[in-house]
Amino acid sequence: MSRPKITKITLEIDGKDTVEIDPNNTDALFFTDQAVKDILAPFYATGAGSGKGVDALSTWTTPTTTGDLPPYLRKIPDCYLG
Repeated sequence: MSRPKITKITLEIDGKDTVEIDPNNTDALFFTDQAVKDILAPFYATGAGSGKGVDALSTWTTPTTTGDLPPYLRKIPDCYLG
């Protein structure tokens, strides 16, 4: 049996900005506090893959250069945050 392939991911942020995500280079998207705190942060806390030492929770709660919190975090195959 084959699994259907996701060919396009588009995020709409605040109803105006859109971001295209490459599904061929994305393992997972996280866009809620609960998902980041319960799934992503513990994954990186274990030192998984080449993401050893990445503090996903700190990344999620630190404002970007615009002063806003990140709207999403993306896990790529190499385990770094994108």
